[in-house]
Amino acid sequence: MQEPFFEPWVGENYPSQAPKILVLGESHYGKPEWYTPAFTQYVVKDWALCQKGSSPFFTKIAKILLGKPYEWISLEEEHKLWNRVAFYNYVQQFVGDGPRMRPTPEMWAEAEEALDYVIAQLTPDIVIVTGKELGYHVGTFEKKYTGPAKFCYWTHPSARAFKKEDAVKAFDEAKNNYAK
Repeated sequence: MQEPFFEPWVGENYPSQAPKILVLGESHYGKPEWYTPAFTQYVVKDWALCQKGSSPFFTKIAKILLGKPYEWISLEEEHKLWNRVAFYNYVQQFVGDGPRMRPTPEMWAEAEEALDYVIAQLTPDIVIVTGKELGYHVGTFEKKYTGPAKFCYWTHPSARAFKKEDAVKAFDEAKNNYAK
């Protein structure tokens, strides 16, 4: 198994959670000087744990995982949530220097082994996959996967097609399958 370049964010309370949840994003973008194994930790700290409030991507995820998809949540609630989950981006290279850039076929292909490594290390019970194209690639991985984690597929929370009710339904189904 290949270790990832970008180390996953692992909330300080993640190991004691039941179920343990790994949120899987697609990719990072940024300037070459930002390219460091700790980049995912910076992203979560700057975008999910920011004192001004997190980005809509992180907030939508937090609301659904907290069971409050249509409610306002406090920064404290959001911070507690992100300290109970893990977050990892599938693609292990910057896809470019700004949003809306897409991974190359090579980037997608190279990422599967690192995901296998991260899942083996973190032993999540539920993996939330955020994005349709990411879901396609993770679905291919899941067909070969023999572990106990349940995969939960969402449209990307920043996409226009994202529907909270669909994400809630998928997450509820994953939790129910975990409980069995």
